[in-house]
Amino acid sequence: MDASAWNRFDFVGVLRYAPYASRLAPLDAELARVGLAGRATEFWTAEDVYARKGVEFFPRTEFLKKRTTLAVLTLYHLRMVRVALALGAERLLVVEDDVRFRADAEEVWRTVDDLPADFDIAFLDAFAAMKARGVPGFAARIAANRASARWVRPETHLLRSCACYALSRRGAEAFVAKLEAAANGGEPLRVCDQFLGRLAAGPELRAYLAHPLAAVQALSNESTSGADAIRAGYAALGVDRSLYRRYEGDEP
Repeated sequence: MDASAWNRFDFVGVLRYAPYASRLAPLDAELARVGLAGRATEFWTAEDVYARKGVEFFPRTEFLKKRTTLAVLTLYHLRMVRVALALGAERLLVVEDDVRFRADAEEVWRTVDDLPADFDIAFLDAFAAMKARGVPGFAARIAANRASARWVRPETHLLRSCACYALSRRGAEAFVAKLEAAANGGEPLRVCDQFLGRLAAGPELRAYLAHPLAAVQALSNESTSGADAIRAGYAALGVDRSLYRRYEGDEP
């Protein structure tokens, strides 16, 4: 198995968050290590870069000015997915700048290669939400609900993450519709992983979770909000973070 496994995605978008410059070198190293370098379209969380790429912006309404930073970051995911749809993508991969893939790249490629063909949402990375941590047998039920060699059908409303996920065209269209409704005041503008969890928990879309995870979110007290809670969420799923690549500044 090799990096050609990524060919099943016809669009790969990488979201780089400009204020966290320390993330950029490790991200470049990760993309190169797993064979995504050169396959990805980059999106920077800075308006001037988006403007140069000709990406449509939402107007700066009073509604958006009142949103939190994390909620506004959700809009960057929305813009990326809108671009992918406009380009005709049928299967797209979204990667955030703090992703860390499994240290054994072949394990990542095998997981991607084994992704069920009927997916609408696929979590390559996820951690247990706070509500899930007290549910007896939560992790065991996920492990037992196997759909293929490396993917399971999860209890998605109890999972969180948007560091690395994939969408079919149908999943992307549903994602955009839900986020656009929120961005225009139709419902609260939550963080991206909450929208993904809500979509994946519904009956309309087919959701899968990589098992074991193909990637995790890097943790750093300097740049990751709620690092302790995220660490606890991985622990609740039985994730061994030592199996994933680390760089200087990354915490266990």
